[in-house]
Amino acid sequence: MREYSKRPNIIEKRLSKRKRYLKDYHLQPHVIEAKKEYIKAYNARPDVKAKRHEWYLQKKIKDNDNLNADNTERFIEDAKK
Repeated sequence: MREYSKRPNIIEKRLSKRKRYLKDYHLQPHVIEAKKEYIKAYNARPDVKAKRHEWYLQKKIKDNDNLNADNTERFIEDAKK
């Protein structure tokens, strides 16, 4: 029996069944709702809120710097014309 379970085609079949089961499980409505509730509770934690806010601010700063660089290039090109 041990030799049978170690065959590559049997291992592949077992993995594909597991992947299908997990996919089907995570698409069930009650599981989706449970995940939403968990994420809502997780994001309400103060340490997570602070970290997400810091990430948001850094993202805005980076986007603003990129926009400023693009506008500067555009203004220089327009001034040359």
